Amino acid sequence: MKLLCALGFAAMVATMVAGCSHTMALPPGFVQLGSCDARGDYLVRGISADKAVVALEQHPNPKNGTLEFWVHAMKDEMKTGRGYELSNEENVTSQSGQTGHMMTFKQESQDMRYVVCVYVDWQTVLVAQAGGKTAAIEPRMNDIRQAMLSAR
Repeated sequence: MKLLCALGFAAMVATMVAGCSHTMALPPGFVQLGSCDARGDYLVRGISADKAVVALEQHPNPKNGTLEFWVHAMKDEMKTGRGYELSNEENVTSQSGQTGHMMTFKQESQDMRYVVCVYVDWQTVLVAQAGGKTAAIEPRMNDIRQAMLSAR
């Protein structure tokens, strides 16, 4: 019985650790808000003094969705759901060698920018993101890009 309890506890700990096993470096000038939220979606969250935010989320990849599928879904959500316009996109490779797709969106009416990088493997979708007022995001684009490329 003790062995079963020990194995059950070990499995629970392994599940919790695996749920937050992905990470991303914060850009310079950002402070970490917390890690692995109650839902297990946000793995990393940070904010700058001028309210630019960065985050790394993970989501399950049901039925092995492709990178192309998730990029299309993100574009649709940003345009239809949030009113952003795509201003730039490119294929990227993370520092760990994973293929991804980075997109920059703008919302001129609110002077907002949103940068998102999507990585997909057979079971997980990683979404690195940054958003805020244009004046807070644009000067940090190189640092934000490097942070997103550090996602793993």
